[in-house]
Amino acid sequence: MSLRGSPLAHAFARLLRSAGRRPERRNGCWDLRTLITVGSLLISTAIFSGCGSGGPREPSRSAAVHAAGRPYLRILTFKILHTAVTPAIIAKTAFVMRARLRAAHIDGTISSTRRGYLRATLDTTLPKKYTSRLLTQMGDVTFRTMQKGDLYRSRSSRPIRSATLESPQYAATHSGIISNTPVVIFVLSDPNSFARFTGAHVGQDLGIYLDDRLISAPRLMGPISNSGAIFGGIGGANFLKDLAFIAAVMNSGPLPAHVTFVSASPVISG
Repeated sequence: MSLRGSPLAHAFARLLRSAGRRPERRNGCWDLRTLITVGSLLISTAIFSGCGSGGPREPSRSAAVHAAGRPYLRILTFKILHTAVTPAIIAKTAFVMRARLRAAHIDGTISSTRRGYLRATLDTTLPKKYTSRLLTQMGDVTFRTMQKGDLYRSRSSRPIRSATLESPQYAATHSGIISNTPVVIFVLSDPNSFARFTGAHVGQDLGIYLDDRLISAPRLMGPISNSGAIFGGIGGANFLKDLAFIAAVMNSGPLPAHVTFVSASPVISG
């Protein structure tokens, strides 16, 4: 059976061409069996793609980008809040921000756009709220006993030399720390003075603070001389409960000046 030049035949032919298929001709006519089979398939696909949504929808922009395997870029702008924004302050701030991106395993760059402003170009699917907080967290770490409030005073301006997020297996093997969850292991800048401080407060709870927010309070069972561990954040904002966030901020050190988030703009690389 065949149709010659009918509107139905031409309509099916257009559907086939849009799907990248070319219908066969027999004696100058479209083959009806081919037209009906492929055309019905296209119609069924269109119907089911719109079920439950009031009609067919285009895929979201981000979904299309990830499906194509192209990175999703986000540009964040920050302003340095300092009475004298010198080139040295800008360079040091950018240095600490880059260190935090590396510690958090985020691909990105930090550049100075104009005096007092920094731009972060990030290739990440992490929420904007998380990345902006990561780059603006001041990062001051302090130790204080919970019972008497005695403050540890390090001879170094940075009491924590480094911090890493480690698996329970690594912590048990290399640090003798037993945990069922990942832990943040930090290395002290002045082991001798910290050992004297913790040795004088054995049996007390040692509060570990990040920007005056309590993130951990372990019981001191003996002097701590070289390194310690954080098993989980307590209290404060949700960001400070994220061990990866804590490790990245502690490892990079404090910012030299307060930084505020200004704006963000998504960019699709092509």
